Amino acid sequence: MGALLEVEDYDGVAETAQRAVTSGDPETVFAGYWLWGDARRHGGDSDAAVRLYRHAIDAADGGDDPAAARVRIDLARALRDRDRRDEASAELERALRSDEPDVRLPAGNLLGAWAFEDGDLEAAAEAFGRAAAVDAEDERVAELAEMAAKNVIVVANKAFSEGVHRIAVRALALAARAGYPEDALRMAGKRAAECAGSGDRDAAMLYVEGAAAFLDDPGPDLQIQLADLYVSAGLPERARAAYERLADHPDAEIRLVATGRLVPLLREAAETERLAPSADRTAEQPLDPSAQALLGSVLGMLRSEQGDEEGALRTLRAAAETGAPAALFALGQELVEQGRMDEARDVLARIPEDSRVGRRTLVVLGNTHHDSDPARARDLYLRALDGPGEPDAHAESNARMYLGSLGKQARDWPEALRWYQRVIDAGDEQAALAAAHLGELAYWLGDRGSAIRFYELTLATGTTQADLVGEAAYRLGELRHADGDLAEARAHLQRAADSGDESFAAEARALLSKLRAT
Repeated sequence: MGALLEVEDYDGVAETAQRAVTSGDPETVFAGYWLWGDARRHGGDSDAAVRLYRHAIDAADGGDDPAAARVRIDLARALRDRDRRDEASAELERALRSDEPDVRLPAGNLLGAWAFEDGDLEAAAEAFGRAAAVDAEDERVAELAEMAAKNVIVVANKAFSEGVHRIAVRALALAARAGYPEDALRMAGKRAAECAGSGDRDAAMLYVEGAAAFLDDPGPDLQIQLADLYVSAGLPERARAAYERLADHPDAEIRLVATGRLVPLLREAAETERLAPSADRTAEQPLDPSAQALLGSVLGMLRSEQGDEEGALRTLRAAAETGAPAALFALGQELVEQGRMDEARDVLARIPEDSRVGRRTLVVLGNTHHDSDPARARDLYLRALDGPGEPDAHAESNARMYLGSLGKQARDWPEALRWYQRVIDAGDEQAALAAAHLGELAYWLGDRGSAIRFYELTLATGTTQADLVGEAAYRLGELRHADGDLAEARAHLQRAADSGDESFAAEARALLSKLRAT
């Protein structure tokens, strides 16, 4: 039972329903009033529909029957048609108290949609959150729960864009509690980084501290993700404290992951030597081959960070003897960095493509052929995108960037555009760099329109990377100057001069001086 299918003879349906309500049979009377209400609502008479739906609810034991909850959803729609919004929402609230998942979910989704439409983001988040948390076994109903969870994220995004961070964090918490903690943590990290990047440390901390409360008892894996959020929010000291605590965790893999996260933080503080003694002590403890390989990789990276290239290779080669893909990958990377390409290729070739680091390995192998054998490099990058290994967003992003680079080197505009545009469309963290590459290639090819479009896109991403801002702003100033648009040229050139990238800043200042002299 429910809303009518598309029909044209609403009067005929109404007549059939009228006969039903005089039958005397309670179930038939209930169904007749519901059908009659549907007919009147679809015929444009919402007032009559409201009255008839209420009769149906009364016929269902005064509204206590579970079937009455389904009618309340249609009643709410009819009330909303008459702009009786508070009454409509009240009916959906009553439907939400039903024991039936297939009633609560559409009621919650509809209540959330109306609140969102009315601009009440807080109410929308709560309604979608309640719907997303409904435990549904039926596949169709489960899809409604998934839709509600996605809508909670939509509310979080909207609240962020409007600067209402408290509501955004609450929406993410509701998504986490509905069974999507990884999505919520990832989004919280992204927002924390954006707020920190714009100088709003208070908002960044709101996302981080909110994320810490997403789950009552987060396991060590989620604790590492929470520590990652501190890094995103520009609070490395808090992240460091969390990683150091997890570095003593009983689980060797957690301990080693936390230790690996500590490496770049200690490197920034020029304190990598602090971790080596602790890692050496851990290495003396009995570990399974996998953990031993991971630890050897960490120790090798530490020694590389400290400038001990030979010590790093000795440690990494010992770890690679286990055959662990991660250890082989760490050794291969170090060999590439030291310019030992032939040995690096031999080591990397031993890593199975279907391993966890398989796609990342293909990208690094492609790099070793990038300049000397572009065709071979291209094949490896394509395999990194479509290979049998586990999905790896970082590796796939880099593969697309390098494929774009090959197109750029060949001055092949369609090929470069194909790959760089995919990075841009994905909203990838390398989007600004991809746009800048396309701007530069268009500039080389004399395509002024495309050069302007992609350099403007570079700046529109909000990048603060000095070399990208400097190049894009200078080229735009140069092109606008050639167009005779001096005001626009001066604005861009001044931005380039202030970018902090001395190569383009110097050229911008020189051109600004010429403009002032004219």
